[in-house]
Amino acid sequence: MVFAPSSLILTNYYLPLSEALYTKSRLEFELKHYKAISLLISLFVITGCMKQSQQEIALEFQKTGKYELLSTEDKSVYTKNEFEKFWPQGGDLSLEPTSKYFEIEKYLKSLITFKIKNAKENEIIITIFYPSVLSEIWFDNLEVLTKKNKDKLENLYLANKKDLLDVSNFKFTEFDKTYLFNDSGIFIDLALVKKTRETSEKINKIRDSVKWHS
Repeated sequence: MVFAPSSLILTNYYLPLSEALYTKSRLEFELKHYKAISLLISLFVITGCMKQSQQEIALEFQKTGKYELLSTEDKSVYTKNEFEKFWPQGGDLSLEPTSKYFEIEKYLKSLITFKIKNAKENEIIITIFYPSVLSEIWFDNLEVLTKKNKDKLENLYLANKKDLLDVSNFKFTEFDKTYLFNDSGIFIDLALVKKTRETSEKINKIRDSVKWHS
C-alpha cells in the first residue's frame, strides 16, 4: 500500500478547501456589508423623498388651494364645498371672460411665482412673488377702486391692446407663507380661521344694524 506524501495531500486537498472556505466567508461578509450600505442609502433616499414630498405638497396647495391636501383636523372644521367658497383656488379668476379687463387679470396673475425659501421637517416656507399692481387693483371688486387705480387699470388695458405689456414693466412684491404639517397633511388651523370669520360676520352685522338705525 502506497501513501501519498503529506505535502501532496496538503496541496491537493487541504489548501483548496481552506481557500474555498475563506472565499465563502469573504463573500458572505461583503454581501452583508453591501446589504447594510444599500439599506442606509434607501433610508436616506426615503427621507429625502419625504421632505421633497412636503415641499411639493406645500407648493401645490399654495397654487391650487386643494382641499384634499389638508390635515384631518382642518377637514373636520369645513366641508370641501364650504372651504372652496372662501379659500382662494389656484387659477381662479375673478372676472368673466366677457369682461373688458379679463385678459389683464389673466396676464397679471400668470406672473405670480413661488419658491421654496426654507424647508425642514413639518415646516415649509414659500416665498410668493407677484406684480405689485395686484395690491392696488382688486379684480374681485372693481367698483371700489379709486380713480387713480381705475386709471392704472385702463392704461394696462390700452397697453395690452397695443401688445405692449411685458413682465419688465412691472414691479414685484414678495412675502413669505409658512405651512405646517402633521401626519395627515397641511395644518392651517381652520378652527381659528372659522372663529375669526364668525367674529368678523358678527361685527359686520352690528355695523349694518347701526347704519340702519341711524
